[in-house]
Amino acid sequence: MSKRTIQVGRLIRSALSDLITGMRDTRVKGVAVTEVVLSVDLLHAKVYLDAFGDESDADRAIKALHHASGYLRRGLAWRLNLRNTPELRFLFDRDLRRGERVSRLLRNPEEPGDG
Repeated sequence: MSKRTIQVGRLIRSALSDLITGMRDTRVKGVAVTEVVLSVDLLHAKVYLDAFGDESDADRAIKALHHASGYLRRGLAWRLNLRNTPELRFLFDRDLRRGERVSRLLRNPEEPGDG
């Protein structure tokens, strides 16, 4: 990844966090943008999210954000001075949950695991 791609990803992450926090849709309350990964041409962005609650809450939040992607892209275009605003693809950040589980198991090895 180039330095520019990383910088633009950080800017998008920050701006999206603000835009999502300002949304009135209750399905996106408690959603945090954990990472934004851009394509080399900066036209596509994978937005990784974590939602407080279980995976069904995260699925509802992702559906709501896909529905609001036009609003979010317009907000990004207004906030950031980019030649092209990337197409947004929202994904649940499973690595974050997996890391929390591993940390919990390391602290308490007697806790039952998934296998």
